[in-house]
Amino acid sequence: TAVPSVRAPKSVEVALECIRPDVTIRYTLDGKEPDASSRIYSAPLEISCEDTVKAATFFDDGRKAGKTLTLPIIRNEATACRITGNADAAPILTNGVRGSLRQSDFEWTAWTGKNVDFTIELGDSKQISQVEVGTLTNYCMGVHKPKSFEVEVSADGENFVTVAKRVFPDDEIFVDGNFVEDIVLGFEPVKASYIRISVGSAGKCPSNHVRPGMDSKVCLDEVMVR
Repeated sequence: TAVPSVRAPKSVEVALECIRPDVTIRYTLDGKEPDASSRIYSAPLEISCEDTVKAATFFDDGRKAGKTLTLPIIRNEATACRITGNADAAPILTNGVRGSLRQSDFEWTAWTGKNVDFTIELGDSKQISQVEVGTLTNYCMGVHKPKSFEVEVSADGENFVTVAKRVFPDDEIFVDGNFVEDIVLGFEPVKASYIRISVGSAGKCPSNHVRPGMDSKVCLDEVMVR
């Protein structure tokens, strides 16, 4: 798992684990494949730059026990920043790790049938001009992008100004397929210490949907600020 670190500002804490007691986890941070001589994992890793964590398990005789885990950590102005507000906004939204096509891979923050808003604390004032949010569509499971996104910025965390908003029609929301889509909200450059993102529910799946009348589900994996 990867979450913003509580010990090192602007760092991501990566924890590795394996249920097998007879193997040792070894890892690299330079992009190379781990082998029997790589560093042994013993405590969560503090990642403060854009890195790729590669980890694998090994038996005592040096044989590799399974596949290699590859965990790219991307960085932007929101990476490892604190999130406050709605309880559904998990720290994984700023952990620098993208989700896969599987909503169960622990990198997707999800909620059903309601509006949500959350605030990202950037710390020092930053000049920004774009917010990008990763969304998941899985038609058969009723997972679709939200009805709307609104971005507000603030210097003090109390007084917010709207800088961007996007609203999507139903024919762009309830589409067939299983894919990741990054929603980009661009705006004129502005200095901000806080960003509030409001996510509007798309409501129930339409009558011609494979799950008619079911509350649609929203899955977000990462908020990227530039």
